[in-house]
This record gives sequence, structure tokens and C-alpha cells, in this order.
Amino acid sequence: MRKKELRCKRRLKKKKRWPNYLLYQSLFTKVREKRIEKIDIRRRV
Repeated sequence: MRKKELRCKRRLKKKKRWPNYLLYQSLFTKVREKRIEKIDIRRRV
């Protein structure tokens, strides 16, 4: 995931499309939150 994030950053710096980068950022954070939730559920069980 982090490699993909860095690639997106590099591409967007070249193209200067920061709104898109912000969109990517929010997507990545959502995915991480979901993963954390799953881990929490496993620990509780």
C-alpha cells in the first residue's frame, strides 16, 4: 500500500494534480481503518 501511495505522490507531483492525491489519501486511510477494525474484532473474540 505504501509503495502505491509513493507512486501516486510522484505521479501527481509531475502532473500537479493535488485534489486527486487527496482523494487517494482518503481512500488509503479508509482501507487502513477497516483493517484495524478487523484486527480489533479478532482480538476481542
